[in-house]
Amino acid sequence: MTSMGIIILTGIRLPYVSLPTRISKRKGLIGFYIFGIAYGSAGVGCSAPIFLSVLFYAMAKGLIDGMLAFVTYAAGMGVPLVVTAVLVVGAKELVVRKIAKATLWLEKVSGILLVIVGLYLFYFYYSTYVA
Repeated sequence: MTSMGIIILTGIRLPYVSLPTRISKRKGLIGFYIFGIAYGSAGVGCSAPIFLSVLFYAMAKGLIDGMLAFVTYAAGMGVPLVVTAVLVVGAKELVVRKIAKATLWLEKVSGILLVIVGLYLFYFYYSTYVA
């Protein structure tokens, strides 16, 4: 994490694979379904570890604590997506322009957070298991 934060803060661009894409012209329920499948496939790598952690936590706790954990997880995953979708639909280009302007600032903030969390995890690991 710390190294990724430093890479972001220094502006180093890592190589990545970009597949050719085209915008689907499908509309209606089929279009929503295809979008959901693509979005879910792309996001599963990010959300699966957290989901599995919540799942194992819920299995270890009682029924009420487990349900509360899932409701909290669902709200934490769903609310930002719904808010973003509503803002984009409502303001369309204005929101996209504001986000594009804030991208540089968001990159710096995320880089700083990655460095801080990485250093904390290193400290936690060292103080817990080594010292």
